[in-house]
This record gives sequence, structure tokens and C-alpha cells, in this order.
Amino acid sequence: MNDCFVEGVTPTISIKSGDLTGVDLDIKSYEHATKTVYLEELDSEGYILPSVLRKLQVGNEYVFLGIKLPDAYKITAEADLYEATDMASQESAIPGVSFGLTIDEKYIRDNNFALKVGDRPLIKSTKLGISNRLRITAIKFPLVNPASITATVGNVIVYQRVDQLTIDSKKNSIAIKQVANQVAATKPQLGAFLSYRGEYDSTVNYYGGKDRVEVVLYDGDFYRSVLTAGTFKGFTPTNPVKWKKFDGQFDSLATGLLLAELAYIENLGVRFLSTDTEGHKRFEINGVDNNAKLIDALDRVLLLMDDDSAFEGVYYTLFPPIPDPTTGENPKDFLYQREIGGEMRYYYATMGAGLSIGLSPTDSGGFTSLGRKEVYSTAQFRSGSPDRSEESTMNKDGFKTTGGLSVGGDTNLDGDVQILGDIFLEPSEKGQSFYMTFANSSLNGGAVGTHTIGFLKGVAYEVT
Repeated sequence: MNDCFVEGVTPTISIKSGDLTGVDLDIKSYEHATKTVYLEELDSEGYILPSVLRKLQVGNEYVFLGIKLPDAYKITAEADLYEATDMASQESAIPGVSFGLTIDEKYIRDNNFALKVGDRPLIKSTKLGISNRLRITAIKFPLVNPASITATVGNVIVYQRVDQLTIDSKKNSIAIKQVANQVAATKPQLGAFLSYRGEYDSTVNYYGGKDRVEVVLYDGDFYRSVLTAGTFKGFTPTNPVKWKKFDGQFDSLATGLLLAELAYIENLGVRFLSTDTEGHKRFEINGVDNNAKLIDALDRVLLLMDDDSAFEGVYYTLFPPIPDPTTGENPKDFLYQREIGGEMRYYYATMGAGLSIGLSPTDSGGFTSLGRKEVYSTAQFRSGSPDRSEESTMNKDGFKTTGGLSVGGDTNLDGDVQILGDIFLEPSEKGQSFYMTFANSSLNGGAVGTHTIGFLKGVAYEVT
């Protein structure tokens, strides 16, 4: 095929089917020994075709453009064209007909005759003035008697209106796809993520691949890593093995993509935003799910701002959680289970708008949810002086403070209570007495039991 290239003309292939329908790719070279055609990538300011998402596949149809055919091909093609033209001329000389044909059932059965759509039997009819081979376009027969055949024959195919509309619709769909692909080939496609790395540094690692390419500023010009670069360093951007210079200005608006070191935008609307690709630390905005995420390099969500994922309250049921069949993890809204009065209760959170820090309530690294109606946390709350000489802490085990505690109304304290230092208690009205009952308690090192302490006019006494 190398002898077929025309001097001064770039040979191309035009894709006629598949993901790249309508796209033309330049031919780089042809290797006759392996009959392999090497193609140039279509590069439009960093958007590469073929790509991971849009590529050539086995079975795709294409044609060669910009080449000349060998003389032998021309002679064969001219002969084929002459034969096809002669046949079409003969067929056109016969008026287009299509009619039903009832075949002798006994003849079919006795001769074990098989007939199928597409066959071209010789049809003779003195009445119709026909003695030609006509194509069978339809066959029907009862399932209980396959020999009772009624066929439709003719040299034209008559379509019902619905069938014709279906055929036209398919043709239009193919044409629309070809035009759409031709337009899409010049516009940004989903492909490599573009990351600006600032001024070139020979000591820094850079990367170029199908998932990400990087851009640097070098000697006043912008360069991007090529898709085959991999991880590298020490290659000056003028080296075409690892870099390619931008055809246009990096800080200009090109093919619908704004590339800039710094941009001030008064009104910005985005549906999806990510500061990096999977496997890297990044911040994401998802306009469909209406949330924002801070994600670590292991693709774990560290912080989530969402309209339906923060805890707003707690309720319980008698039904245990159903783990995820893939990960084995419980649903995110499941908190804990507790047996009360011989009954096992399973506690869940009601969800709403808010902020979640951590992976889930079972995260060993801690979890805190800030909702509109409630704050839930497996962490510890701490308040105190900078040197921690005075502080108060609260976690799931209780409350501890080096300062004072003021409690109003009825108060129930479950679990162990340890009071160190003085207790100052005062009723809401002067002169009234009130009581405190301690279960499983010991007073002044005495026996463990239930003790009730009364207070009257500043004097404490044990009620027996």
C-alpha cells in the first residue's frame, strides 16, 4: 500500500461505524509484512482520539482516503461495475411486479421441495407476460402443514408504511451519529485529566497517561506531558519523547476549555468538579447528588457535606441491620444495639442536611455528624484552658470536669458517679428540702447499697 500514497497528500482513514463514526484519522505509516496500518492521534489542545472511552474496535468499518489504487484494482473494479450495471439494466427493463403465488402442495410434499425467502425460482406466466427469475420476498404456511405454502414473489419489495418509516428512521440515526461524531471530534471529550504543575523543575516527578496529563511553564511557553510518558523526571519540556508544546496559549479560551494559572470568575456554575483523579487527595463537588466531599489518597471520604447524610435524631426498632452483600458493612444510619428489659433494640439515625467528619459511626478513627437538630459523635468533646490545667471532657462514658457543674430540673445519671471535692446544692426556693438517691453507692467507705441524702437549710443528712 506504500506505493499507493500520493505525494503531497496526507492519506487518511474515515471511520464508518463504531464509537468513532465520522472521525478521520491520518495514516502515519504502513507495514506490509504484517499488513498493519499505524494511525496518528487526533489531538485538539489535549483532547486525544482514539481515547479510553472512544476507540477503534474489531468489526468497525472504515475506508481509505487520499490514496491511489493500483491498476489491477482499477481493472477489477471497472469489470465489477460493468457487470453490476448490466444486471441492473436488465432488471430495470422488466416492469416492477410483486404478487402472491400459491404452490402445489402435493408437488412440494412428493419432491421434498424446500423453499426459503431469497430464492430466485424461474416464474412463468402467460397472463402476466413473465418468464424470469423473481425473488421470493415472503413465505407463509400453517405450522400443522408446512407443505401448504403461499409465497410472495417479485423484483421489488413492497413495504408497509410502518416498515418504511422504521427503515428511514434507522438510516437517519446512522447519518445523525456520523455528523455528531464529526462535531464531537473537534470538541473536548472525557479523557485525560489536565493538571497544571507550575514552572518546570528538573528534580520533580511528572506524569503522562490516559488518565492524567500534566502542564508546565518552561521558557515562557506551556508544555503538556504526552499520553505515553508515564512517570519521569529530568526530561526538558523541549524533549518530544515526554512533552508536547501547546499549539495555542495556555491561558486562553480554546475549544470550550479555560486553561489558566489564576482566574477570577464572578458567576461559576458546575455540575461536577474534582481537583484530581482517583487514587489522589482531592475535593469533589457532585451536582446530581448535591454534595461535596474531601477524599484521601485511598479514596475514603473524610468529610461530607450533604443534604441527606447528617444525623438529626435517633430511633430504635426490633429489626437488626442488613449488611451490604459486597462489603459486609452495616448501613450508615445504624448506630448500636442495646438489650433493655430482655428486648434487643437496634438504634438508627434519622438523616438530614449537615456535615459528616469520618467514614461512619463504626470508624475506629472517630466520627462526628453535625445536623440541624442534633450533633452525634463517637469522639470526645473537650473544653478547658490552653495548658489543660482546668478542663471538662465528655464522651460516651460520661462527663468529667475540674470546674463546677450546674444542673437544673430532674437529672438521671446512669453508671458510676465519682465526686471529688465539695458539692454545693441549693433548692430552687429557700427553706425547702430536697433529696438525692445513689444506687450501689458507698458513703464514707461504708457498706455498698442504696443511700438517700436529704438537704435542708444547708445541712445534709442520710435518710434511713
